[in-house]
Amino acid sequence: MNEEQEKEYIAQKREKSNNIINSEKFNLIPGTKVRVIKDDKPFKKKRLNLSRNYYILDSAQGNGFLIRAEDDSVAFYPRHKLVESSNGRLAKTLDDAKRGVIAEILSYNSRTDKYKVRYEGGVEDEIKSNALRESKPTHLGPMEREFWKGKEIPNKIKKYFY
Repeated sequence: MNEEQEKEYIAQKREKSNNIINSEKFNLIPGTKVRVIKDDKPFKKKRLNLSRNYYILDSAQGNGFLIRAEDDSVAFYPRHKLVESSNGRLAKTLDDAKRGVIAEILSYNSRTDKYKVRYEGGVEDEIKSNALRESKPTHLGPMEREFWKGKEIPNKIKKYFY
């Protein structure tokens, strides 16, 4: 392969990559039914590459997507882990879901440092205060700031108020 052929080959591959990225199949719309590509387990027998049931695509966030199960549990996956497919049934829950989408904060227990929250599905639960600040654990999030407006702020929370 000479230098000209190499440049032509690289140009063809770049064009092919750009066509894939710009195609409509690459961009998913909220509400789409998707299945998740499972991680490889090297010492187990491979039976399925995709999850048995599908999930509903909730929203896009940067380079990834938020998917939702029937019980309103959510998880974040990159685009390359999702396949558009409506085979199967809507999954009851997400096994690796760490959280749901919080609709509002109801109360705060200063003794245990936990917030009582309501998720979008209407389910109420108590979670640790640092779970609301996963991305920035030393700063209060906008939902916490809104909750503490006009209220006396305990010392455990005051140190995060900038």
